[in-house]
Amino acid sequence: MRLRVIAVGTRMPAWVRTTCEDYLARLSGALAASLTEVAPAPRPAGSPVKPAIALEGRRLLAALQP
Repeated sequence: MRLRVIAVGTRMPAWVRTTCEDYLARLSGALAASLTEVAPAPRPAGSPVKPAIALEGRRLLAALQP
């Protein structure tokens, strides 16, 4: 079985990256686990958030594989 975590964000703090790598390593014995990061959409100040969320949703769906 494969486990694939797909997340929005590319500049995770060091503690998040370290913890994620630790959990993926722990799971590797039972699962083929991996992390895919998707770039966040630009969110200019004062602009509506909904278009950015929609773009991130499309990026997440595009990252899915059968």
